[in-house]
Amino acid sequence: MNEWIEEVHALADGELEGEAKERAIKLVETDERAAAEYQWASYLKQTVSAKCSNTGHDDAWKQCQARLDEIDAVSSDTRVESFVGRFGWAMASVLFLLILSAGWLNWGIGNNEISSSQFASLLSGEAPFEQIDVDSAQGADKIVRDRVGARLPYVEPVVQVLGVGHCEIDGNRVVRVDLLDNVGRLSLYIFEDAESVESLEPIPHRTEYSGGQYNGLIIVSWTEDDHVLMVVAERNVDEMVSIADRMRASG
Repeated sequence: MNEWIEEVHALADGELEGEAKERAIKLVETDERAAAEYQWASYLKQTVSAKCSNTGHDDAWKQCQARLDEIDAVSSDTRVESFVGRFGWAMASVLFLLILSAGWLNWGIGNNEISSSQFASLLSGEAPFEQIDVDSAQGADKIVRDRVGARLPYVEPVVQVLGVGHCEIDGNRVVRVDLLDNVGRLSLYIFEDAESVESLEPIPHRTEYSGGQYNGLIIVSWTEDDHVLMVVAERNVDEMVSIADRMRASG
């Protein structure tokens, strides 16, 4: 990661003081890239904080302790005492796992939403994509169908297919189709069995789409047949919406 990006993220996290803080603030105020990165980092921090609230289970744990104490106090049966003595820690461990499971469900696991961490991993280059050389829309469509069970949206004849990558993140399968048009490179991501992307918000004038920004990249996404599709490039929002419109209207 570039040094200026680290400084901006540290500023968003409240980790800077004195001259370092003043330098980072000045950078955000004078550099458009830094300002966009700071806005994204602040939004991501707020989103994660909101989604990852603590899950309280104090009452359930206290009830379990009380019940075990009752068994221990009331029973003089050595067989019961032996059972609790030998398996008490196992029982407590099972309860602990149940508490964790409830917490994970509360945090949104399994709700068909692409999380902020998965989203950042994809766009930062950390995702373990396996690249396949493909030079046609027909070849790309076959891979998309095989990997995530979706069709490839319409790719205009003037748009060149550069290749297809596929990977799995936290159990979610995703393909990336790399494209080249008369403006430059862009990428199309297709997620299997997904409904939304946590980090994106509805686009005000086109609410059928959600959008956002990451490291200078503009993202526009939509949902088709239990799949989330997302186009990503260094364009403005209107250009990206136009690309998505053409992919959908001619499919």
